Amino acid sequence: MALMRTCIGCTQTDDHPKDIVDHGTFMVVWHLDCHVITVDCRSCKNRLADAKGAKGETLRAHLVSLPPLVLDEHGEEVS
Repeated sequence: MALMRTCIGCTQTDDHPKDIVDHGTFMVVWHLDCHVITVDCRSCKNRLADAKGAKGETLRAHLVSLPPLVLDEHGEEVS
């Protein structure tokens, strides 16, 4: 089971995969879909691209089936 974290966008606490943004002195946690809606996060948008609008447990199952996301030192996805 994944760690329970609260999304800053919707304030829901659950174990769904989240984007954790490190701002140096603090970290902000987002559901991927909340991060896309709020700030149009390209990385989260890419992770959701083939989810076909899934929500809840269906979206969670899809996201945990994906390979780990690898980012470079600038926060850009590494292919």
